[in-house]
Amino acid sequence: MTMTEMEAERITPATDSMVTASVFENGEIPDDLLDLRKKFVVSRGWLEYGPDRPDDRDEYDDNPATIHVVSCSTEGQPIAALRITPVESVAESLSYGMLRPAIQAEVIESQLLPSGNYAMFDMTRLVVDPDMERRVTIPEIANIIGVAEKQSVLHSDGKTVMWVFAVDGVFAKFLERTEMIVHIIAKDDSGAKTMFGYAFPSEVKKRHLANTDEKRADTFGMAAVRASGVPD
Repeated sequence: MTMTEMEAERITPATDSMVTASVFENGEIPDDLLDLRKKFVVSRGWLEYGPDRPDDRDEYDDNPATIHVVSCSTEGQPIAALRITPVESVAESLSYGMLRPAIQAEVIESQLLPSGNYAMFDMTRLVVDPDMERRVTIPEIANIIGVAEKQSVLHSDGKTVMWVFAVDGVFAKFLERTEMIVHIIAKDDSGAKTMFGYAFPSEVKKRHLANTDEKRADTFGMAAVRASGVPD
């Protein structure tokens, strides 16, 4: 089924956004979201698709606790998306699992992993439509980050939210500009130049998320883009 065919919670877009954001969970994944992910991955040359691999589904997509956040155009076409999945530890996350063994060892040996009783979420599959201009996709990344952060809080059982991720530097800059406290543990300068780390909401961000209606997109991200510009 496509985005327009599936019943999804529509979230009011943040200021200056041209799209709406939708949240999918309990195993719901619209076909055109999978198409967007495939289009993005092919544009980066990360995977080869064929009869034995028609899409990039994995165990997180089969996990009913995974939350997909998607920004769609006024025509209902996905522009940007990400997903968050609750995990028990950093070592159990797909973000950690995708690292080269040498980088995994660096993460463990660094002794920089946080300890404590957190609601930990692995942020994966951050994708945008590669055919759209950055002036369109960049604000929508900020939009879906805010919505995903709010969803993290709603599913945290009152614990402090922590995201783990393996991404490029642009995403880390986005989190910092939206009042997240970012800790980069290791960097892999080969291939996609991945940064592995974790992030917490600042006290200002916690108050903002607590007071933001769950059916509204987060405005921190959009304000950060307007104030700081598009990350390099």
